[in-house]
Amino acid sequence: MFSINNTYYNESIRKMVTAFGALFNSIYITRNNESNQISEKIRVPLVYGPKEKFIYRIKTEAQITDNTHVQITLPIIGFDMTSIMYDTNRKINRLTRRIVGDRSAYSEVPYNINFGLYVFTRNIDDNLQIMEQILPYFTPEFMVSINIDDVLYPSIDIPIVLNSVAMNEDYEGDYQTRRAVTSMFDFTMKGFVYNKFCDPTTGIIKNSELQLGITASGFTAQMDYISDHQQPIYFTIFEEDVNNEWKKW
Repeated sequence: MFSINNTYYNESIRKMVTAFGALFNSIYITRNNESNQISEKIRVPLVYGPKEKFIYRIKTEAQITDNTHVQITLPIIGFDMTSIMYDTNRKINRLTRRIVGDRSAYSEVPYNINFGLYVFTRNIDDNLQIMEQILPYFTPEFMVSINIDDVLYPSIDIPIVLNSVAMNEDYEGDYQTRRAVTSMFDFTMKGFVYNKFCDPTTGIIKNSELQLGITASGFTAQMDYISDHQQPIYFTIFEEDVNNEWKKW
């Protein structure tokens, strides 16, 4: 099972993480002037990392030089992969083999990948703007198409389910403590992990020959399978006559 000759990397999990992050890579918030007209559009940056890392950077000033201190710029969106669990409800036969052209692979294995999405803003209005751009698309799932392999799996539809949303406002502390409003989204991607893609070791059965009859010892039968991509499927059946010779019927 595990050997140097069986080493492979289909990038299936990596592609699912990339597809999830790409959903939230073009979110903007607006600023209005006194006439309630849009005066500024700000693109919200997307960064991969755990929630605790962003909270620490918000509360702690980063030191560029001995005399220069900066804080993280808000708003910002972060996400990370929190867990991977096998999905028994979508289990399929492991011995099923998919063959397309000169490529083959055993059946994919269903896994649920959980993601956490975190929205950090300085005020509630910015947080609600981002939230309203996300929630309408998940009812409660949103379908994405991923290209796993150009031959075997050129386009796989994978649902992403929104499980829960929570908002937290950090209001405790003195007047010099920076305020932060955080929204936390919990998602589940119902994806697959794929086996090794390789050349098919056997051909597809196109023809079969069946020999059956009744002799003194009882019923006998013989079937031969022929793998031939050029000929149609056919069956040939033989019986034994009185001269103990097989004939086709």
